[in-house]
Amino acid sequence: MAGCEHTVTINSRLVPDTALAMEVIDKDRFADQSGVNRLLNALTDENVAELERAFSAYYPLHGSAGRAVKGDLMVDLDVTGFVANGRKYEGASKGHLGNGGGSHGDRGYKASFAHSNGKMVACVFDSGGAAESHHLDALLKMVRLRIGSPKVRDIVIRGDAAYGTSTIVDKLIDLGFLFLLKGN
Repeated sequence: MAGCEHTVTINSRLVPDTALAMEVIDKDRFADQSGVNRLLNALTDENVAELERAFSAYYPLHGSAGRAVKGDLMVDLDVTGFVANGRKYEGASKGHLGNGGGSHGDRGYKASFAHSNGKMVACVFDSGGAAESHHLDALLKMVRLRIGSPKVRDIVIRGDAAYGTSTIVDKLIDLGFLFLLKGN
């Protein structure tokens, strides 16, 4: 679904691409919008936790973000917004979602990502009004777990202006991380 601003876009971008479906999921085609919506509506907090546990178990065995690096490991932090102005979107709230196609005050969600060597290491999904500092502890915990690095000083955190707040800087200093953040 990456790259589809709304689930309806799935029908025109993903469903027609049968070659990609065969390559990526070994199926004749991707699910259409209604199938994806049924799946998303059926997910519970328990299902999301199960997916997180599966990803956490799989990543250290097969992920390449931490294995091929000698010396410091660069971990990039990014945030994006997802607009969800409808009434049915559970947990959506007003926030600054400008980098997700919306504007300040739209309702929606925020996703904070940590990636290294072109591979996603962690993702935290929250309401649109959540501050990036709210996600930092969970992101850093997942990063350390998934890359298998026992030394915080081997990890260099890089982030855009959304992470360049004094709260986040103070936290990274307290935790002993090396970091390079764009100022906010």
